[in-house]
Amino acid sequence: MVNSPDCSWAAFTDEGPWVLARDEIRWIRLAETLRRDARAEVPVLTAPQRFPPGARVGTVVRRLGGALVPWLVDKRRGRFESSEASRADISRRFRLAAEALGPTYIKLGQIISSGEGLFPPELVGEFKKCRDQVPPRAVRGDPPHGRTGSRRPPVRHLRVVRRSAAGGRFDRPGARRSTPQR
Repeated sequence: MVNSPDCSWAAFTDEGPWVLARDEIRWIRLAETLRRDARAEVPVLTAPQRFPPGARVGTVVRRLGGALVPWLVDKRRGRFESSEASRADISRRFRLAAEALGPTYIKLGQIISSGEGLFPPELVGEFKKCRDQVPPRAVRGDPPHGRTGSRRPPVRHLRVVRRSAAGGRFDRPGARRSTPQR
């Protein structure tokens, strides 16, 4: 058996469904440049900072405080019929705040949702909605509907089927869909 000529630098298996000719790939030099630039950025991006980014801290405090303060006011005024109703209200407020804060906080909510016996049942029940009921969210810098300025998808063999803040999902053309396309 003869190995594929691209096996040493590009192929995943000895006999792939294609053979790449390195000198015919137009974007290979660009990829090498981008990799070099990314490697050069790593020390800067991973260097410890004295203070957390101020704008992000402000956003988190505003969102979580915006959930907590009204609940505290309602609790002090005795507006809840029971402690379960109080916990259900703060749980809903925290889940909505987590969804507004983005994927990191949604992932934290997913972790909380698996903490039965560790967290109050109202909190666990509310954060279970972060598993598969998170509404799709636009990501800064993403073109609408996963498209570039052209009429073709950015990558020809992948198509964005649904992108939620909890995680993305991609399909190959012609593959069966387990969920309807929106």
